[in-house]
Amino acid sequence: MTDTRQLAVDLFNGVWTLLEKPDRTAEDDDRMLHMAHASRFH
Repeated sequence: MTDTRQLAVDLFNGVWTLLEKPDRTAEDDDRMLHMAHASRFH
């Protein structure tokens, strides 16, 4: 797997981790949004 594709996968998985976090903060939401955009870009 290329480095770029692995980065996209890691970001996508990070988004799901934050989605499932029961006590997610507004900062987590912001991070999740940026991670989703970055995952789609890569």
